[in-house]
Amino acid sequence: MIGVRKAVLLMALVSMQVYGAGASSPNIIFIFADDWGYGDLSSHGSTWIKTPNIDQMAAEGMDFESFTVNSPVCSPSRTAVMTGQFPARNSVHQHFAGIDANQKRGMPDWLDPTAPMLPRLLQNAGYKTGHFGKWHLGKGGDAPAEDAYGYDEYATFNGSGNNEIKKSGLGGYFSVGETAGLKGQKRSLYAGGVRVPFVVRWPGVVPEGKRCFSRAS
Repeated sequence: MIGVRKAVLLMALVSMQVYGAGASSPNIIFIFADDWGYGDLSSHGSTWIKTPNIDQMAAEGMDFESFTVNSPVCSPSRTAVMTGQFPARNSVHQHFAGIDANQKRGMPDWLDPTAPMLPRLLQNAGYKTGHFGKWHLGKGGDAPAEDAYGYDEYATFNGSGNNEIKKSGLGGYFSVGETAGLKGQKRSLYAGGVRVPFVVRWPGVVPEGKRCFSRAS
């Protein structure tokens, strides 16, 4: 079970938090910060952001240096994480906005909760799940609540409004990100728009202090 202090520390970035069903099931914290660029970690050469805790996670685990997201925009990228599918399969091409804007872009007003969902699969495996922080997969009105997607507990901003975090320091920050010299930035399909920090820490399983390189630039 993770400590309270660490849970609060990660809350601004966390996308999903799950607790194992037994001794053989690891507790999982998945952090998803969709406005970050590849160079926004101190360990990746940020010129102004200090990320000592994430840098420590990288030092205690593996830094996958060529990891890419499925979209350079928040809502479709989150859709890919939630469903394991290309976001276009769920007609999520851009960020969810107003009804008129969504309609013009051929988008629904929220992610279909009947699609395959990672948190629901984890529930079926005996996990307790939670989502704390940004949602942006459908907002207000008739949008399904977050528990329809497989979460036991949640507190979100830019979400359904059923348990909204009020603009508390966990939301409202926007960045196009530093790219550490990669071409492009957020909203671009160049490496600077889709290549992001990805760190995995799992003591005793994932090697410590390793970097996974690729020849791709």
